[in-house]
Parts: sequence; structure tokens; C-alpha cells
Amino acid sequence: MLDLKRCFIGREAGNKTVDANATFEAGMVAQYASDGEVVVSDGTNPCGVFKWNKTSQIYGIVAREAVTLTGTTASNLDHANVSSVKVENSGGTNYLVTTDYTVSTTNGTVTRVGGGGIASGETVYVTYTYQKTEAEMNRDGKNFLLNNDDTQGSNRITIIQGFSTIYTDKYDTSLDYTVGSSVYVRSDGYFTATDYGTVFGPFGKVVSVPTASDPYLGIEGNFINDR
Repeated sequence: MLDLKRCFIGREAGNKTVDANATFEAGMVAQYASDGEVVVSDGTNPCGVFKWNKTSQIYGIVAREAVTLTGTTASNLDHANVSSVKVENSGGTNYLVTTDYTVSTTNGTVTRVGGGGIASGETVYVTYTYQKTEAEMNRDGKNFLLNNDDTQGSNRITIIQGFSTIYTDKYDTSLDYTVGSSVYVRSDGYFTATDYGTVFGPFGKVVSVPTASDPYLGIEGNFINDR
């Protein structure tokens, strides 16, 4: 999703025909297919950011959820069906999965590994992506047709282009971000801090990092492929 109240949008191209097989969420990165239709970017030639959804499943994020790990007993996160998990201490130093902790992605639990770097009884801070339940999707923004496909009836979508600032939750939550650092596009249309060495370089700069109270990643850039 995008926090549209804070986004500064330089250009909104609302007449983009969508590939029938494309699936995406607002805040992911788009690119043009060879036939001119819009698909999810694979990181090689991004052309903008999707403003709306075309999906049956919405994913959310949680930044720095406080969890106390005691012994080797699993501790529940606030959500199940999680991915891209990062566990850090109060100072922001990351712990290592398998060495310091393990995760049950299905159950949404974190377990301390005995002998690792996490002391028993320590409070750690967990950032992750999670699959929203039907109730959460109903609460958090289905459209007026009560679904997550904003292309119905038109087969078109709006993409954000030109010089813009966006606040998105479509980023790799397992990585660290710093203000002023470059962001790139992952092969699934998500923003990432990792440069995969593709032919296309950075797709923006970080202007705001995720926090427990504000889990969105703020990005400023010129989101168009002919700049």
C-alpha cells in the first residue's frame, strides 16, 4: 500500500493498459512489457510505481515489534504467515537467523537459539512482512466493490511517474535502510537496499526509514524510464 496522504506525485498516468496476468499491489514498481502493457517490474526497466491494486491477496508490514524471548520457547508475533523477517536488538544491531534465533513463518513465531547472541529474557525487535487475513483486508482498504482489483471494468491502472516522493510498504523488510541511501528494484517489483547489478541502477533515494510507529519507507526519485 501507499500512504497517499504523504505522497507527492509528480505525474499520474491513469490510462495504462494492464497485462491480464499481472498481479500487483499499490506501492510496487511497474514496467512496460514488449506490447506496451504494464506488468510488474523485474528490476531491469522500471517505469513507475503502481498507485492501486490488482490482486487477491494484500500483504502488510510491521516494523520493530517488541518481543521478549525466554529460554528456547517460541514467542508469538502479532501476525502469522510472515516473511522477510529481521530481528535486532534495542540498538539496531541485527541478529542472525539459525545462529541466534529461528522463525516459524507459518505460525508467526520467533524462538531464541540457546548459546547464540540473544540472552534469555531479552527483548528483541522484529520487522517483517505478513499476509493479511480476509478480515484485515476488509478493514484496511478493499475498494467500493469489496475486492482488491482496481482494474475491473477498464483493464487500466494509474502509475506514478516523474519526480515524486512516495511512502510505500512494498520493500524488503529483512534489510536495513538509511536516509540518503539508494534503493533498487527487486525482481518481484519490491524496493530493496540491495544492488543486484542489473542494467538499471538506483530507482530513488531514502527520505524516511521505517519505525515502529511509521513502518512505511519514504522514497524520493524520478520514477520514469525515459529520464
